[in-house]
Amino acid sequence: MSDAAVLEFAGEDGGVHAWIGRGVPGVGEGEKLVIIREGDRIVLAEAMTEGAPLIEVAGAVDDAPLSVGPAKLNLERNGTSETLSGRGALSRPPAADGAGLARSILALGTESASLALRSDRPPGADLGAERTDAWLLDPGAEPLPIGEPLLSTQYDQAGAATRATLELWVGDSDELPLRGAGIRQAGVELDLDGWRFEAAFYRWTIEGAESEGSYMIWRAK
Repeated sequence: MSDAAVLEFAGEDGGVHAWIGRGVPGVGEGEKLVIIREGDRIVLAEAMTEGAPLIEVAGAVDDAPLSVGPAKLNLERNGTSETLSGRGALSRPPAADGAGLARSILALGTESASLALRSDRPPGADLGAERTDAWLLDPGAEPLPIGEPLLSTQYDQAGAATRATLELWVGDSDELPLRGAGIRQAGVELDLDGWRFEAAFYRWTIEGAESEGSYMIWRAK
């Protein structure tokens, strides 16, 4: 498993969504990549060494592929400190060593299952060479590995991802997959060290249950 870790927060009212990654592709040692959405706008998107917002997820397990629980986001806005309550997750993004493309998805459920997905693809390789791992996490349960997760992405004319669909074949004996879909709410592109990074927050629906989350894409330069 990669040493990288991502903390994600979705506010109770849906107005603030935060993503903080350390050890992720293109980010230096000691830095945290911070993306924050308010409403339909990205209000912060940069690598930070000091003063980074803090996400605390109750019951998070450091070596688990996905942990979910009640969370708090501590940040400063307009010169004042503020603490927001909501739902949070600790997940593991792609290691991306030697990859030309890496992707990370999180769907943060409340009453329904949460989902984490990560994938990477060698430079110049086609879709068939992509390695994808995913987990479902029902409330109060252990992360459940998905045997065959399938991801399809739609892009706009500018090349930005706007929609995604999921087919999740959990076990070998499944007759039908679990199905999900996501729609982009807000996003931003960043130039990182050796990577072009597309960060987007999504509203996900998995088997009819709605959740907040993200879809992050790293493309090697």
